[in-house]
Amino acid sequence: MFKQSEKYGFTESISTVGCVSSALQLKKQMAGLATFQSEVDRIGLGFLGDVSQQGATVQSALAEHKKRSVALASVVAKAEADAVALEKYRRGVMLRLQDSAAMLQKAMSVTAPTIPSHLGLEDTLTTMSHLRGLQQVGVHINTLQPYGRALTAAMRSTLGDWRSVRELPTRVFSDPAARLAFYSDLGFNRGLLNSPRKDSPNVLRSVDLPVPTVPDADEKYDGAGYRVPEIAYGGAEEERAVQVFRAVRRLEVWLRQVVDELMTEAYGPSWLDEQMDKETRTAWVARREAGAETGRPSQPLIAYAFFGELLKIIERRDNWRNVFELVFRRKQSVQETFWRLTPVRNCACHARLITAEDVLLLRVETTRLVRAVGMHG
Repeated sequence: MFKQSEKYGFTESISTVGCVSSALQLKKQMAGLATFQSEVDRIGLGFLGDVSQQGATVQSALAEHKKRSVALASVVAKAEADAVALEKYRRGVMLRLQDSAAMLQKAMSVTAPTIPSHLGLEDTLTTMSHLRGLQQVGVHINTLQPYGRALTAAMRSTLGDWRSVRELPTRVFSDPAARLAFYSDLGFNRGLLNSPRKDSPNVLRSVDLPVPTVPDADEKYDGAGYRVPEIAYGGAEEERAVQVFRAVRRLEVWLRQVVDELMTEAYGPSWLDEQMDKETRTAWVARREAGAETGRPSQPLIAYAFFGELLKIIERRDNWRNVFELVFRRKQSVQETFWRLTPVRNCACHARLITAEDVLLLRVETTRLVRAVGMHG
């Protein structure tokens, strides 16, 4: 066994060489195993990376799906709201069409009143012309858009152009002649109401110009400061004054409710603190306190608003843009309405003489307000 080693002077044995060979082979196998493990790790990491990437893709897809679901829900909600608005608009159009058809039918069926036969041809034709003009006013205010361009233009040619009015002369409230002159200066067509002779029929009573019906208002909007004034004129004048006073009172209380409800819907109850000037609000508080001192029951603050103060709230820039433009469409036109109503309103509340011109203004402008609010609501 040791011969060869001894011959060449080696001290290693054959078995030792075999061990070394086995060790080298084992080392090689270990290296191969390490390589295999590295490959397994690489494949495993690649698989985990693919799984992680796929998981991220799934999460992204779920997020996108959720986003689209939210967007779809928003679209559905908007579509439902649009459907409700469209149905409301459709009902409004149908009501306006029915109203227009009824008024046109009524206007076509109106016949001129009996005119005394002793009137001359010229007086008869003049009276009939006045009646026709008033009937046309009645048809216009009950068929056209209350504050559309057509009716606004028609009323300016009939009732005068009030766009430049910012203050009313004091005399118009105490002097009927001055009031009529003021109307004429603005372009009021007084010819519609003038009979050619004293024994001609009163065209305002003869024509079928409808008296507007103002909706009932809740009691809380009544300032409780109204009373029917003592009228010194007697007879037909007294009856006219009382009727006008009642119409004005009903209109003003209803307008308070309209303003309060629309403003509360847009801004909430805090609008009384935030959407009107402090001077006006202070005046309302003072009126309520003064009423309490005399034993009157306290009312909501809006009940102490004066007629002109309601216009200030309506025409304020942000209130108009956010609330009232949707109702009245043209600020200048609704301003004219309030100015046309102011003389008859003040005269009725202070027991002044009421003219036929005042009654015509009251009927026309009240009808426009009521129809505009009714179309909106």
